[in-house]
Amino acid sequence: LPYIRNTFFWHRLRVLKYHVHQSSEDQDSIFYLSMKVQPNISCYAEIEADNGSTARGLAQCLTDDRNSRICKVKAVLPSQQTSGWLKVYAGPKIIPSNNAAVQQDVVCKTHFSLAMCVRVTSEKQCSPFDFVKLYADYNEFYVQEPQCYQLYPLQTYNFCIRGARSDYKAIHHKLAIKSPNGKLYKLMYQPQDQTYEGTVTVSVA
Repeated sequence: LPYIRNTFFWHRLRVLKYHVHQSSEDQDSIFYLSMKVQPNISCYAEIEADNGSTARGLAQCLTDDRNSRICKVKAVLPSQQTSGWLKVYAGPKIIPSNNAAVQQDVVCKTHFSLAMCVRVTSEKQCSPFDFVKLYADYNEFYVQEPQCYQLYPLQTYNFCIRGARSDYKAIHHKLAIKSPNGKLYKLMYQPQDQTYEGTVTVSVA
């Protein structure tokens, strides 16, 4: 069972389900956890291995069909580690600065307080993996794919981003993927699924 701290009760978190053991037969090395959270609460997740090394996880929130705010957590053990602790931090959603000259904040654990931790174990050593980084923004989106941080040259990626709130059924935004060289790739809005989709092939330079 998870170990919980005061933050868990302060923000009225509720664990729905989790998968914290990886067998040698599992196809991937990802640990999963989902929670019900309050409308104004966001989370951050990481795994701290027994040797003290850490790996940043991915914690994203969206509104389900029952109008409940659900936080879905994915995390992996640091490279070559087989056990550790999945730590989940929680707190009020980050309000970005109104100053256009200020760079957007990357969501990190310093924005929140530790709410819970749960033991994770794996029967196989994990390969290195970095999840996509999330930034503070007034418009909240759920990155369905790709969820990896690094994209590789000459590879084709299907991007799918979902509006995280139910009111995106009536309101949508223009979204685009910006490459390192500044080129923009527009994402097409799919109103039936509330998603923004597009296919991008990464160039060599």
